[in-house]
Amino acid sequence: IKYYYVYKNLASNSGLSDTTSNVADWCNSLSYIDSRQFEGENFSGTFTFTNVSYIGAGAFARARIWSIGPMTYFSLNFPSAHSIGSSAFTSNFGLKSISAPNVDIIWESTFFECRILSYVNFSACTLIYNYAFASCLALQNASFPSCSQIGPNAFMNCGSLISADFSVCTYIHSNAFTNCSQLTTINFPECTTIDNYAFSGCKKLTTINFPKCTSINTYVFSYCTSLSIASFSSCVHIGSNAFDYCTNLTTISFPICTIIDTRAFMNCRSLSSVNFPSCTSINSAAFQSCYSLVTVNASLCTRIGENAFAYCSALEEVNFPQCSILGRSAFSFCSNLTIASFPICTSMSMQAFTSCYNLISLYLNNVSVVPTISTNTFYSTPISTYSTVAGRYGSVFVPSSLYADFLADTTWKNYSARLVSV
Repeated sequence: IKYYYVYKNLASNSGLSDTTSNVADWCNSLSYIDSRQFEGENFSGTFTFTNVSYIGAGAFARARIWSIGPMTYFSLNFPSAHSIGSSAFTSNFGLKSISAPNVDIIWESTFFECRILSYVNFSACTLIYNYAFASCLALQNASFPSCSQIGPNAFMNCGSLISADFSVCTYIHSNAFTNCSQLTTINFPECTTIDNYAFSGCKKLTTINFPKCTSINTYVFSYCTSLSIASFSSCVHIGSNAFDYCTNLTTISFPICTIIDTRAFMNCRSLSSVNFPSCTSINSAAFQSCYSLVTVNASLCTRIGENAFAYCSALEEVNFPQCSILGRSAFSFCSNLTIASFPICTSMSMQAFTSCYNLISLYLNNVSVVPTISTNTFYSTPISTYSTVAGRYGSVFVPSSLYADFLADTTWKNYSARLVSV
């Protein structure tokens, strides 16, 4: 023990005299620490409890720094401990470091709001429960080489956390790292599932790679405003708002993703190219307001939801060879879109191309039936019968075998001047 100062009541209650050797002997004599045994007590120095195997719930909750003495914090070592109870150190404002390398589970709220805790060693921990380290404002590094699951809110609001290394973790629960505003480096090579809001508001996170993740749930990386690269080689499903407001995201890789949920990449204003070779469904507002988006590759997509690409003002050409259903306002206000190819489309909802001021070519050249449309599907485009684009008139290319059917259709007949038989 380098320094020690123990509040006089703690000393007298434990039969201690004011000598270092007695404190050390007393620490070594304990085999367990009872629930709330030192709740609210004052400490200063470094304490090693060599033989303690169990730390009870609330054992050191709300413990503080003793105001007399050279140290302004205290450190605890538990080399033999295997179990720590829930809330054991909750709101402990004096604890700076703790080492318990044999503890396998960290229960709920164990270190919640330990404001100066900056170092932890739990190398054998396999499971971290909810709020375990939430609001540990000084914690900078989280390395848990044996942890397989991180519970809800486990590291939420750890405002100084820079790195998170979980080499065997397979499941990250909701809000696990929400608002870790300084987090820049993460390592989760075995993670398969990321729950809602897990990294939301991690504003300094720049690059993410989850090679085994199969599912990203809602708002997982939303408002990660520095994120530029996202690689998910095994992901099949992207949840709603997963990357919403990732305003610096430029490069994404999802080679086997089949479903992009609502607003998944909404407001990703720097995203210029997307490639989803396996995607079959792009849901509502998935890429809305991606102002820099120029290239879209989703050749297997069969359904595009409403507002999916609305306000993608840099988009000039789209080709969806397998798409049969186009939702309401799917490409509305894509002001630079000039060519759109939907060769087997069967339904284009109202306002699908509203305010696509430069749309001059729409290819429906391989449809087997006349697609259903609304009277305002092409509102304020050169294809519209009442084109508001001065001097520009668009064309809709349809199969020669169905040309007569188009002309006979109650809605399409209004576009007879725009139909081209091919």
